[in-house]
Amino acid sequence: MTTYTHDPVGNRTTRVRLGTTDTYSYDQADSIQSISTNDGHRTTTVTYVVNNDGNMVARGHDYFLYDQANRMTKSAGRQPSKYAYNGDGLRVQSNVGNGPYTTHVWDVGAGLPLLLFDGNRKYVYEQPAWHTRWMATASWRSTTPTGSAACER
Repeated sequence: MTTYTHDPVGNRTTRVRLGTTDTYSYDQADSIQSISTNDGHRTTTVTYVVNNDGNMVARGHDYFLYDQANRMTKSAGRQPSKYAYNGDGLRVQSNVGNGPYTTHVWDVGAGLPLLLFDGNRKYVYEQPAWHTRWMATASWRSTTPTGSAACER
């Protein structure tokens, strides 16, 4: 069982799960400052740094860089990554770890840009539902505007 407590504005202040307690602290702007984890034997703390634009620029030993439009362009630490965007602000390329670069393909002629391919999945959009087909399997997942879902294998 997992239990949570929150402060008066809704920020999570503690989470207790499987004998481990996480304690969250925030600054006056309600931006996360740290999470301390106590497993009953020791306490570890991860600190966070948020810039004036509200972007998380550091988390423990990880750091994050943003462009002038506040889009993440790079992260470094345990899982380094890089991101590139087109002139419309849509992510067109990403790279995680030492893996290959992934190209993201968008259908911008649909009114609202729709992601067609993210390197792993192909997306097929219909009215009124949208469908996602995972390339690694033959399964389909449908979500209707009412939130119902169905899966086939």
